[in-house]
Amino acid sequence: MKENDLLERYPEIAELLRGRSLSYPIETKAAFIEQMAASSDQVVFRGRSYDARFGAGLIPDFFFPLASEEDLVTKVAELLISRGLLPLA
Repeated sequence: MKENDLLERYPEIAELLRGRSLSYPIETKAAFIEQMAASSDQVVFRGRSYDARFGAGLIPDFFFPLASEEDLVTKVAELLISRGLLPLA
């Protein structure tokens, strides 16, 4: 599946990433949190605003490194599916 397909399939994830200037690869969770917070103090998920550091901190350590935006989208989708926040494809 192509990156654009993933972003179309999971618009909630696309909305989280939109406007973020993430630079890949992202080697560590700490680097990811810093990049997410650098773009904005807040992220919006399902119409609610959350602290960007808090939201980025929900990504498990074992997801790193992140090789690309596609890798990030895939892993975030898997996390949301496993938590029952997205339907199983």
